[in-house]
Amino acid sequence: MIASIDGVAKLIGENFIVIQTPAGIGYEVFCLGSFVATIHPEDSVFLYCVQIIKEESQNIYGFESVEQVLWFKSLIKASGVGAKTALAILDNLGVEVTTISIQGGDYSTFASVSGIGKKTAERLVIELEKEPFKINTALQSLKFSPNTFLRQTAPLELPTKPASTKKTKQKDSAPPEKASDNLREIINEASLALQSLGYDKVAVFTKVSLLAKASATPSTQGLIKQFLFEATSKL
Repeated sequence: MIASIDGVAKLIGENFIVIQTPAGIGYEVFCLGSFVATIHPEDSVFLYCVQIIKEESQNIYGFESVEQVLWFKSLIKASGVGAKTALAILDNLGVEVTTISIQGGDYSTFASVSGIGKKTAERLVIELEKEPFKINTALQSLKFSPNTFLRQTAPLELPTKPASTKKTKQKDSAPPEKASDNLREIINEASLALQSLGYDKVAVFTKVSLLAKASATPSTQGLIKQFLFEATSKL
């Protein structure tokens, strides 16, 4: 089985790249459209691969990260989800939103992807409900080369004090108790979602709380995105 390909881009399509290896062999590799859009002829390309062999075809699917590979393999196990649909999910949602949506039972997010109906989305969420934990466990157990692209799952180093202690004046008319309860709920929801990705419970809650206090309009999705952005920027 082909597990990875390292070579030069010779032909670029809408959703595939022909990669020529140093041995002179060219491989047609189907990729995420968002990745293909960043590649130019003669660019060096390294991809982790999944090879699917059927009676009528042998296709290779390439990914930038090991985590994308694991999610692709999980998605194609779901009823009604083939390789093309799995690529569309990862292309439109990415691994972070895919993980959070399955963990939260949010089938509507998957139904928003072209080619996926409501029933398929519901089955996908039900059938893959344990995959976030399995994938995180697999990532933690693997040993990687130093240049492997992998989203950080280890606890973060937290600042010793908040970046700013300046108080902002509230403009809404909601009672203080209600606003406080709502903020606490947002922090808890974001923390639980991030914990499901393997981040340390205490580190996540502390960091998310700091981000919430620094934000003028904190939201669950906004805190999750900011946390993951800061985590991946340290790689």
